[in-house]
Amino acid sequence: MNRLIFLSFFLTALFFTINCQDHFSDRLPDIHDQFSNSLVCKYTGLLCGPYPLKKISFSEMHKYLLKKVAGHRKIITNILEALELHLTDISDTPLVLYFFGETGTGKTYLSELLGKVLYKNTNALLKFDCGTSANESTEIIYELIKEHYTRYPRGAILFDEAEQCNELFSKLNYFLDSGSVMIKKKTYHFPHAFIILASNYPSYFLINGDPADPKWNDFKKIREELTPLISKLYPDPLFANRISRFLPFFPTTRKELIEVARIQLENFKEQIENNWLEEIHYSDELVDYLGSIADPKVNAGGLAKTIQIKIMQRLLHMRGEVYNRYDSMSIHYHNDTIHIYKTEDNTQGSNFNWNEL
Repeated sequence: MNRLIFLSFFLTALFFTINCQDHFSDRLPDIHDQFSNSLVCKYTGLLCGPYPLKKISFSEMHKYLLKKVAGHRKIITNILEALELHLTDISDTPLVLYFFGETGTGKTYLSELLGKVLYKNTNALLKFDCGTSANESTEIIYELIKEHYTRYPRGAILFDEAEQCNELFSKLNYFLDSGSVMIKKKTYHFPHAFIILASNYPSYFLINGDPADPKWNDFKKIREELTPLISKLYPDPLFANRISRFLPFFPTTRKELIEVARIQLENFKEQIENNWLEEIHYSDELVDYLGSIADPKVNAGGLAKTIQIKIMQRLLHMRGEVYNRYDSMSIHYHNDTIHIYKTEDNTQGSNFNWNEL
Protein backbone atom coordinates (compact mmCIF):
# COMPACT_ATOMS: atom_id res chain seq x y z
CA MET A 1 0.00 0.00 0.00
CA ASN A 2 2.80 2.40 0.92
CA ARG A 3 4.52 1.62 -2.36
CA LEU A 4 1.34 2.43 -4.28
CA ILE A 5 0.97 5.73 -2.44
CA PHE A 6 4.61 6.63 -3.12
CA LEU A 7 4.25 5.65 -6.79
CA SER A 8 1.10 7.76 -7.08
CA PHE A 9 2.85 10.82 -5.65
CA PHE A 10 5.88 10.25 -7.89
CA LEU A 11 3.80 9.98 -11.06
CA THR A 12 1.77 13.04 -10.10
CA ALA A 13 4.95 15.07 -9.54
CA LEU A 14 6.35 13.86 -12.85
CA PHE A 15 3.11 14.78 -14.65
CA PHE A 16 3.10 18.34 -13.31
CA THR A 17 6.81 18.77 -13.98
CA ILE A 18 6.44 17.74 -17.64
CA ASN A 19 3.37 19.86 -18.16
CA CYS A 20 4.95 22.88 -16.54
CA GLN A 21 8.06 22.46 -18.65
CA ASP A 22 5.91 22.26 -21.78
CA HIS A 23 3.98 25.35 -20.74
CA PHE A 24 7.15 27.36 -20.29
CA SER A 25 9.15 25.79 -23.13
CA ASP A 26 9.17 29.03 -25.10
CA ARG A 27 11.20 30.85 -22.47
CA LEU A 28 14.54 32.35 -23.34
CA PRO A 29 17.51 29.94 -23.02
CA ASP A 30 18.58 29.11 -19.45
CA ILE A 31 15.87 31.24 -17.87
CA HIS A 32 13.88 29.10 -15.43
CA ASP A 33 10.45 29.68 -14.02
CA GLN A 34 9.58 29.55 -10.34
CA PHE A 35 5.88 29.16 -11.04
CA SER A 36 6.16 25.58 -12.36
CA ASN A 37 8.07 24.55 -9.24
CA SER A 38 5.42 26.10 -7.00
CA LEU A 39 2.73 24.03 -8.76
CA VAL A 40 4.60 20.78 -8.13
CA CYS A 41 5.13 21.85 -4.53
CA LYS A 42 1.46 22.80 -4.07
CA TYR A 43 -0.04 19.64 -5.49
CA THR A 44 2.46 16.99 -4.41
CA GLY A 45 4.51 18.38 -1.54
CA LEU A 46 7.64 17.41 -3.47
CA LEU A 47 10.43 19.55 -4.94
CA CYS A 48 9.57 22.46 -2.66
CA GLY A 49 11.85 25.45 -2.30
CA PRO A 50 12.91 28.36 -4.49
CA TYR A 51 13.87 27.73 -8.09
CA PRO A 52 17.66 28.01 -8.63
CA LEU A 53 17.81 31.67 -9.65
CA LYS A 54 21.56 31.40 -10.17
CA LYS A 55 20.76 29.50 -13.39
CA ILE A 56 19.37 32.63 -15.01
CA SER A 57 21.61 33.49 -17.96
CA PHE A 58 22.24 37.20 -17.68
CA SER A 59 24.62 36.96 -20.64
CA GLU A 60 21.68 35.75 -22.78
CA MET A 61 19.58 38.62 -21.44
CA HIS A 62 22.35 41.06 -22.32
CA LYS A 63 22.68 39.78 -25.91
CA TYR A 64 18.91 39.85 -26.41
CA LEU A 65 18.51 43.42 -25.14
CA LEU A 66 21.46 44.75 -27.17
CA LYS A 67 19.89 43.20 -30.27
CA LYS A 68 16.53 44.84 -29.58
CA VAL A 69 17.65 48.28 -28.35
CA ALA A 70 19.54 51.01 -30.18
CA GLY A 71 22.02 52.78 -27.90
CA HIS A 72 21.59 52.67 -24.12
CA ARG A 73 24.33 50.03 -23.83
CA LYS A 74 25.55 51.37 -20.49
CA ILE A 75 21.99 51.53 -19.18
CA ILE A 76 21.35 47.90 -20.16
CA THR A 77 24.56 46.80 -18.46
CA ASN A 78 23.73 48.76 -15.30
CA ILE A 79 20.18 47.39 -15.17
CA LEU A 80 21.33 43.78 -15.49
CA GLU A 81 24.04 44.28 -12.87
CA ALA A 82 21.47 45.61 -10.42
CA LEU A 83 18.94 42.93 -11.38
CA GLU A 84 21.41 40.07 -11.01
CA LEU A 85 22.42 41.27 -7.56
CA HIS A 86 18.78 41.68 -6.58
CA LEU A 87 17.60 38.26 -7.81
CA THR A 88 20.50 36.23 -6.49
CA ASP A 89 20.78 37.97 -3.11
CA ILE A 90 17.25 38.06 -1.71
CA SER A 91 16.59 41.38 -0.04
CA ASP A 92 13.79 42.69 2.14
CA THR A 93 13.44 45.72 -0.12
CA PRO A 94 12.43 45.90 -3.80
CA LEU A 95 14.74 46.96 -6.59
CA VAL A 96 13.48 50.39 -7.72
CA LEU A 97 14.96 51.91 -10.88
CA TYR A 98 14.18 55.47 -12.00
CA PHE A 99 14.28 55.90 -15.80
CA PHE A 100 14.29 59.57 -16.79
CA GLY A 101 14.52 61.33 -20.14
CA GLU A 102 12.47 62.86 -22.93
CA THR A 103 9.48 61.18 -24.55
CA GLY A 104 10.50 58.64 -27.20
CA THR A 105 13.93 57.79 -25.78
CA GLY A 106 12.97 54.17 -25.06
CA LYS A 107 11.99 54.12 -21.38
CA THR A 108 8.71 52.25 -21.83
CA TYR A 109 10.06 50.12 -24.69
CA LEU A 110 13.01 48.89 -22.62
CA SER A 111 10.70 48.25 -19.64
CA GLU A 112 8.51 46.04 -21.82
CA LEU A 113 11.57 44.17 -23.07
CA LEU A 114 12.72 43.57 -19.50
CA GLY A 115 9.32 42.04 -18.72
CA LYS A 116 9.72 39.84 -21.77
CA VAL A 117 13.34 38.88 -21.17
CA LEU A 118 12.57 37.63 -17.66
CA TYR A 119 9.75 35.34 -18.78
CA LYS A 120 9.45 35.81 -22.55
CA ASN A 121 5.93 37.00 -21.86
CA THR A 122 4.89 40.64 -21.91
CA ASN A 123 2.36 39.87 -19.16
CA ALA A 124 5.34 39.64 -16.83
CA LEU A 125 5.28 43.44 -16.84
CA LEU A 126 2.46 44.96 -14.80
CA LYS A 127 1.95 48.51 -16.03
CA PHE A 128 0.31 51.36 -14.13
CA ASP A 129 -0.53 54.61 -15.85
CA CYS A 130 -0.15 57.20 -13.15
CA GLY A 131 -2.76 59.48 -14.67
CA THR A 132 -5.56 56.90 -14.43
CA SER A 133 -4.43 54.57 -11.61
CA ALA A 134 -4.32 57.31 -8.99
CA ASN A 135 -8.09 57.00 -8.53
CA GLU A 136 -7.93 53.30 -7.69
CA SER A 137 -8.09 52.20 -4.08
CA THR A 138 -4.97 50.90 -2.36
CA GLU A 139 -6.63 47.50 -1.88
CA ILE A 140 -7.34 47.09 -5.60
CA ILE A 141 -3.77 48.05 -6.52
CA TYR A 142 -2.37 45.67 -3.91
CA GLU A 143 -4.59 42.87 -5.27
CA LEU A 144 -3.17 43.46 -8.74
CA ILE A 145 0.39 43.43 -7.40
CA LYS A 146 -0.27 40.25 -5.40
CA GLU A 147 -1.77 38.48 -8.42
CA HIS A 148 1.13 39.59 -10.61
CA TYR A 149 3.90 38.40 -8.28
CA THR A 150 2.10 35.17 -7.47
CA ARG A 151 2.19 34.31 -11.15
CA TYR A 152 5.54 35.92 -11.99
CA PRO A 153 7.77 35.98 -8.89
CA ARG A 154 10.51 37.74 -10.88
CA GLY A 155 8.16 39.98 -12.83
CA ALA A 156 8.49 43.74 -13.19
CA ILE A 157 6.13 46.60 -12.41
CA LEU A 158 6.20 49.80 -14.44
CA PHE A 159 4.81 53.11 -13.21
CA ASP A 160 4.63 55.14 -16.40
CA GLU A 161 4.61 58.95 -16.37
CA ALA A 162 5.95 58.71 -12.84
CA GLU A 163 6.09 62.47 -12.47
CA GLN A 164 2.28 62.27 -12.12
CA CYS A 165 2.40 59.48 -9.54
CA ASN A 166 2.72 61.44 -6.31
CA GLU A 167 -0.82 60.63 -5.20
CA LEU A 168 -0.46 56.98 -6.19
CA PHE A 169 2.93 56.57 -4.51
CA SER A 170 1.52 57.97 -1.27
CA LYS A 171 -0.74 54.90 -1.22
CA LEU A 172 2.11 52.52 -1.97
CA ASN A 173 4.74 53.59 0.56
CA TYR A 174 4.56 50.24 2.33
CA PHE A 175 5.16 48.30 -0.89
CA LEU A 176 7.95 50.60 -2.08
CA ASP A 177 9.69 50.33 1.29
CA SER A 178 9.35 46.61 1.92
CA GLY A 179 8.20 44.80 -1.23
CA SER A 180 5.12 43.73 0.73
CA VAL A 181 1.40 44.36 0.40
CA MET A 182 -1.26 44.07 3.06
CA ILE A 183 -4.69 42.78 2.06
CA LYS A 184 -7.42 42.24 4.65
CA LYS A 185 -4.84 42.40 7.45
CA LYS A 186 -2.73 39.68 5.82
CA THR A 187 0.78 40.51 4.61
CA TYR A 188 2.26 39.15 1.40
CA HIS A 189 5.98 39.63 0.85
CA PHE A 190 7.63 39.49 -2.58
CA PRO A 191 11.43 39.36 -2.16
CA HIS A 192 12.11 39.74 -5.89
CA ALA A 193 9.92 42.80 -6.44
CA PHE A 194 11.35 44.79 -9.35
CA ILE A 195 9.88 48.27 -9.90
CA ILE A 196 10.54 50.73 -12.73
CA LEU A 197 9.58 54.38 -12.50
CA ALA A 198 9.62 55.97 -15.97
CA SER A 199 9.51 59.75 -16.01
CA ASN A 200 10.08 62.70 -18.32
CA TYR A 201 11.34 64.63 -15.30
CA PRO A 202 13.98 65.99 -15.13
CA SER A 203 14.72 65.49 -18.85
CA TYR A 204 16.14 69.03 -19.10
CA PHE A 205 18.92 67.74 -16.87
CA LEU A 206 20.23 65.78 -19.90
CA ILE A 207 19.86 68.33 -22.71
CA ASN A 208 23.49 69.41 -22.72
CA GLY A 209 24.83 66.25 -21.15
CA ASP A 210 27.34 63.92 -22.77
CA PRO A 211 26.39 60.20 -22.58
CA ALA A 212 30.11 59.34 -22.69
CA ASP A 213 30.82 61.35 -19.54
CA PRO A 214 32.02 58.90 -16.81
CA LYS A 215 29.86 60.72 -14.24
CA TRP A 216 26.79 58.87 -15.54
CA ASN A 217 28.30 55.66 -14.13
CA ASP A 218 28.76 57.30 -10.75
CA PHE A 219 25.40 56.47 -9.18
CA LYS A 220 26.26 58.23 -5.95
CA LYS A 221 26.96 61.48 -7.80
CA ILE A 222 23.79 61.19 -9.89
CA ARG A 223 21.79 60.63 -6.71
CA GLU A 224 23.32 63.70 -5.07
CA GLU A 225 22.43 65.88 -8.07
CA LEU A 226 18.93 64.52 -8.61
CA THR A 227 17.70 64.14 -5.03
CA PRO A 228 16.92 67.88 -4.60
CA LEU A 229 15.03 67.86 -7.92
CA ILE A 230 13.10 64.71 -7.06
CA SER A 231 12.22 66.13 -3.65
CA LYS A 232 10.45 69.02 -5.37
CA LEU A 233 8.32 66.55 -7.32
CA TYR A 234 7.53 64.14 -4.47
CA PRO A 235 6.92 65.82 -1.09
CA ASP A 236 7.78 62.63 0.80
CA PRO A 237 11.37 63.34 1.98
CA LEU A 238 12.18 59.61 1.96
CA PHE A 239 11.06 58.99 -1.60
CA ALA A 240 14.48 59.46 -3.24
CA ASN A 241 15.99 57.00 -0.74
CA ARG A 242 13.71 54.26 -2.09
CA ILE A 243 15.26 54.52 -5.56
CA SER A 244 18.11 52.07 -6.10
CA ARG A 245 19.51 53.71 -9.25
CA PHE A 246 18.75 56.74 -11.40
CA LEU A 247 19.27 55.88 -15.09
CA PRO A 248 19.41 58.66 -17.73
CA PHE A 249 17.90 58.17 -21.22
CA PHE A 250 19.59 60.69 -23.49
CA PRO A 251 17.98 62.09 -26.66
CA THR A 252 18.33 59.78 -29.65
CA THR A 253 21.13 60.62 -32.10
CA ARG A 254 20.71 60.38 -35.89
CA LYS A 255 22.94 57.30 -35.95
CA GLU A 256 20.78 55.68 -33.29
CA LEU A 257 17.60 56.58 -35.20
CA ILE A 258 18.93 54.64 -38.20
CA GLU A 259 19.61 51.68 -35.92
CA VAL A 260 16.11 52.04 -34.45
CA ALA A 261 14.74 51.91 -38.01
CA ARG A 262 16.59 48.65 -38.60
CA ILE A 263 15.32 47.14 -35.35
CA GLN A 264 11.76 48.21 -36.09
CA LEU A 265 11.98 46.77 -39.61
CA GLU A 266 13.24 43.49 -38.14
CA ASN A 267 10.26 43.44 -35.76
CA PHE A 268 7.98 44.24 -38.69
CA LYS A 269 9.62 41.50 -40.80
CA GLU A 270 9.13 38.95 -38.02
CA GLN A 271 5.48 39.87 -37.64
CA ILE A 272 4.82 39.69 -41.39
CA GLU A 273 6.61 36.37 -41.83
CA ASN A 274 4.69 34.84 -38.96
CA ASN A 275 1.33 35.80 -40.43
CA TRP A 276 1.31 36.90 -44.07
CA LEU A 277 4.34 35.96 -46.12
CA GLU A 278 6.96 33.28 -46.55
CA GLU A 279 9.71 35.88 -46.50
CA ILE A 280 10.21 39.62 -46.73
CA HIS A 281 13.38 41.53 -47.64
CA TYR A 282 14.31 45.16 -47.20
CA SER A 283 17.31 47.16 -48.38
CA ASP A 284 19.91 49.14 -46.46
CA GLU A 285 18.79 52.18 -48.44
CA LEU A 286 15.32 51.82 -46.93
CA VAL A 287 16.82 51.66 -43.42
CA ASP A 288 18.92 54.75 -44.00
CA TYR A 289 15.97 56.62 -45.46
CA LEU A 290 13.62 55.83 -42.58
CA GLY A 291 16.29 56.85 -40.09
CA SER A 292 16.93 60.08 -41.98
CA ILE A 293 13.29 61.21 -42.04
CA ALA A 294 12.60 60.41 -38.38
CA ASP A 295 12.11 63.57 -36.37
CA PRO A 296 14.86 63.79 -33.73
CA LYS A 297 12.66 66.13 -31.71
CA VAL A 298 10.33 63.24 -30.93
CA ASN A 299 13.26 60.78 -30.77
CA ALA A 300 12.26 57.24 -31.82
CA GLY A 301 8.67 57.52 -30.64
CA GLY A 302 6.92 57.78 -34.00
CA LEU A 303 9.15 55.54 -36.11
CA ALA A 304 7.52 52.19 -35.33
CA LYS A 305 4.06 53.64 -35.82
CA THR A 306 5.11 55.16 -39.14
CA ILE A 307 6.44 51.84 -40.42
CA GLN A 308 3.39 49.96 -39.25
CA ILE A 309 0.90 52.37 -40.77
CA LYS A 310 2.62 53.28 -44.01
CA ILE A 311 4.28 50.05 -45.16
CA MET A 312 1.97 47.53 -43.53
CA GLN A 313 -1.13 49.24 -44.91
CA ARG A 314 0.36 49.05 -48.41
CA LEU A 315 1.04 45.35 -47.98
CA LEU A 316 -2.51 44.78 -46.74
CA HIS A 317 -3.96 46.43 -49.85
CA MET A 318 -1.79 44.19 -52.04
CA ARG A 319 -2.69 40.99 -50.22
CA GLY A 320 -4.49 38.47 -52.43
CA GLU A 321 -3.94 40.57 -55.56
CA VAL A 322 -0.17 40.78 -55.89
CA TYR A 323 1.02 38.16 -53.41
CA ASN A 324 -0.13 35.10 -51.48
CA ARG A 325 0.89 33.44 -48.23
CA TYR A 326 3.93 31.59 -49.66
CA ASP A 327 5.36 34.45 -51.72
CA SER A 328 8.45 36.49 -50.91
CA MET A 329 8.31 40.28 -51.11
CA SER A 330 11.01 42.95 -51.23
CA ILE A 331 10.88 46.56 -50.06
CA HIS A 332 13.46 49.02 -51.36
CA TYR A 333 14.00 52.76 -51.49
CA HIS A 334 15.25 54.36 -54.70
CA ASN A 335 14.86 57.81 -56.32
CA ASP A 336 12.66 59.16 -53.53
CA THR A 337 10.29 56.23 -53.93
CA ILE A 338 9.61 53.12 -51.88
CA HIS A 339 9.18 50.05 -54.10
CA ILE A 340 7.35 46.91 -52.99
CA TYR A 341 7.42 43.88 -55.31
CA LYS A 342 7.54 40.09 -55.42
CA THR A 343 11.13 38.99 -54.94
CA GLU A 344 11.25 36.02 -57.32
CA ASP A 345 10.02 37.74 -60.47
CA ASN A 346 10.22 41.47 -59.63
CA THR A 347 6.48 41.80 -60.21
CA GLN A 348 5.59 45.39 -59.45
CA GLY A 349 3.44 45.60 -56.35
CA SER A 350 3.39 49.22 -55.27
CA ASN A 351 5.53 52.30 -55.72
CA PHE A 352 4.94 55.39 -53.67
CA ASN A 353 6.61 58.57 -52.60
CA TRP A 354 6.86 58.63 -48.84
CA ASN A 355 6.15 62.35 -48.70
CA GLU A 356 2.86 61.84 -50.50
CA LEU A 357 1.49 59.45 -47.85
